[in-house]
Amino acid sequence: NKIGPEEAKALAAALTPNEQGVFNTSLNTLHLGVTQRNAPIKLCGSLLDAKSLDLRGSVGLKPEDALLLANDLVFNGSLNTLYLYGNKIGDRGAKALAVALTPNEAGVFNTSLNTLNVWRNAVQLEGARALVDAVKQRNAPIKLFGSLLDVEALDLSSHRLKPEDALLLANDLVFNGSLNTLTITDGVRLPIGALRRNEITELDLSGKRLGPENAIILGAVLVFNTSLNTLDLR
Repeated sequence: NKIGPEEAKALAAALTPNEQGVFNTSLNTLHLGVTQRNAPIKLCGSLLDAKSLDLRGSVGLKPEDALLLANDLVFNGSLNTLYLYGNKIGDRGAKALAVALTPNEAGVFNTSLNTLNVWRNAVQLEGARALVDAVKQRNAPIKLFGSLLDVEALDLSSHRLKPEDALLLANDLVFNGSLNTLTITDGVRLPIGALRRNEITELDLSGKRLGPENAIILGAVLVFNTSLNTLDLR
């Protein structure tokens, strides 16, 4: 439909206690709006009542759409996989999703999600950091690049990754056990598997144009490495 901001505010007002403490208490599913209540309301209807949901690119999600998704994620206990690749949720949307994945003051947050693909969503460093920090506060990991790293070799040199992309990738590498080699920029092939398994003592990357992206990835893997004693970055 074509419900605008004012109409949405009117619906939200009906769901919020007024000065007399009167408000709607029966509604539990609504396809629009934001509210502050003790009882949750699904703002995306039954959209998230599945094990997997694919909302990639063609859907054209914006930051405000991510806010609605985030509201429903907080109370959702069924969704395991959410693909948002190629939308435009931006930092605002990423932060909203991060909040949904982090325990609030009442200790309520989403615990079912284990795969969330937010690559190519106009998410900058601030939004990427918020998502990565949210994952760190959980007992269970969440893949932020979907299943992209579930291979033995991955070449992303043609995608021109940015530092924020590297942060999301680094998050997934912490929990990944299958990737052996990762190429982010031409000529720089990182031996992810060998470093993770402590199989090498020297790594020569001299003369390579690493850039911040490779440095972020390398740092994430080296945190768990105990065998490397020589790293040449000249």
